[in-house]
Amino acid sequence: MKNLKETKNNPNYPEIKIGSQIWMSKNLNVDTFRNGDPIIQAKTFEELKLAARDERAAYCYYGNLKTRGELFGKLYNWHAVNDPRGLAPQGWHIPTVEEWEKLIDFLGGENDAASKLKAKDWWKMDDSANNKSLFNAMPSGYRYDDGDFDRINYKANFWTPELTVRSNGASAYTFSLESDNFEKAVKKDSAGRNFFMSVRCIKD
Repeated sequence: MKNLKETKNNPNYPEIKIGSQIWMSKNLNVDTFRNGDPIIQAKTFEELKLAARDERAAYCYYGNLKTRGELFGKLYNWHAVNDPRGLAPQGWHIPTVEEWEKLIDFLGGENDAASKLKAKDWWKMDDSANNKSLFNAMPSGYRYDDGDFDRINYKANFWTPELTVRSNGASAYTFSLESDNFEKAVKKDSAGRNFFMSVRCIKD
């Protein structure tokens, strides 16, 4: 595949060039904003409810297991993505719908892109994952707004900063990947702002 080049300018967040874009090749795993302010960790249902009520940024680990953070990154609510203090490190930002669609188009469209984006060896019931793009998408699962966790090793959802048109601001656009027994394409989707999902950043 042409025009793909991995770089290591950032040891914590290695970069990968895909077409004209530069992406992180691992999920975000920060617990502070760009200005150094801490992000709340929501472990309990009560902490989730307070974050939702106050529309406050929060993160968690899948299953509340910190050991999963290094491999899968943290899961964030949309309020963290939208916080003016900046969730992405300096020089990076949360990709828009248009930037995700540009990535997918470069990799051959929804069906071809899915297998090229997925990390090898981590997706259960999926023999299509080949990571040809070196994007290294991990099946990190997500957390519902009621506190339950779901779909680790079967699904990845990535936030965008953009709210959906028809939800009166209650939902935001995401992009999702699933094990190929369920869905072979990478899809534009949406989720409630109080769900917790993965974040992947793109270079400014």
